[in-house]
Amino acid sequence: MPILPFKGVWPTIADNVFIAPGAVVIGNVTIHAGASVWYNTVIRGDSAPIVIGRNTNIQDNCTLHVDPDAPLTIGDECTVGH
Repeated sequence: MPILPFKGVWPTIADNVFIAPGAVVIGNVTIHAGASVWYNTVIRGDSAPIVIGRNTNIQDNCTLHVDPDAPLTIGDECTVGH
């Protein structure tokens, strides 16, 4: 599971987050406690921040990305489906 910086900014990931093999988390991304990121998902915080709330489930094959000046926040206890 690659966790990569973008322009020197690394993701911030709580200790008890599950990130499946094949998932990629890049750049300005914060993932809060209890969240899960499933197989082949890409979360790309390259041009604005992405925040994923507590106990949120990002399911297989999702792609989350942002536009400049348009951050993405997903609340607590949410599911983003595939």
